[in-house]
Amino acid sequence: LYLAMIIVGGLGSVAGSVYGATFMTVLPALIQQFARNVRDTLPMISREIPAIQLIVFGLVIVLFLIFEPRG
Repeated sequence: LYLAMIIVGGLGSVAGSVYGATFMTVLPALIQQFARNVRDTLPMISREIPAIQLIVFGLVIVLFLIFEPRG
């Protein structure tokens, strides 16, 4: 998680690191809220939340490395 915060925020500035840390801290809460909202429609989603979080973290890291390599 700490590595993801640094990658998303970048090493070039303190503000970027703070933004990265905030984003990667809020992201699990957003995923949990999404899961609560769709639980009635897709009951199987609540079992898959840990896997979904890992997938989303991985996608965020890869996308930031591709599109914003300096953070």
